[in-house]
Amino acid sequence: MPSTERISIQGTQQTSSVAPTRIAVLGPLPSDGCWSVTGTLMACDTAVAPTRGGGRKSVTYFPQFSGVSANGKAARNDTYGSLSAAATPGMLVQPQDGGAAQAFVIAPPTLVFGVAGGTTNQMELQVVGLATAVTWVFDLEIVKVSLP
Repeated sequence: MPSTERISIQGTQQTSSVAPTRIAVLGPLPSDGCWSVTGTLMACDTAVAPTRGGGRKSVTYFPQFSGVSANGKAARNDTYGSLSAAATPGMLVQPQDGGAAQAFVIAPPTLVFGVAGGTTNQMELQVVGLATAVTWVFDLEIVKVSLP
């Protein structure tokens, strides 16, 4: 009989490098079944001191990843479009220009498989920051369906 599991993950991570950084491990995924990852991920410029008129810059991503798992191997199957050329499939972004007008363009997060523990049904969310301080805040929901 199929079973369903819903997991919420919240957290923060600070980056100050353009190297890929894991901010959340999302797994393990079912050996056979399907899954989705949705939520909110914000990047906030913490290198700039706030001023009376603002000063801070931010970009918010709304990931909508989905996929399947078969024989212990996971793969994405989402084809959701984007409102911005700066974003990737499976990712809406605000502001719609990906932060270009505020000079805070930051790469969208990516979903990486098979890194933690060496299993192919494990996934993690990675970000690539800037050479200055960026604080990432995430609130994600993972829905997993295991099939017999």
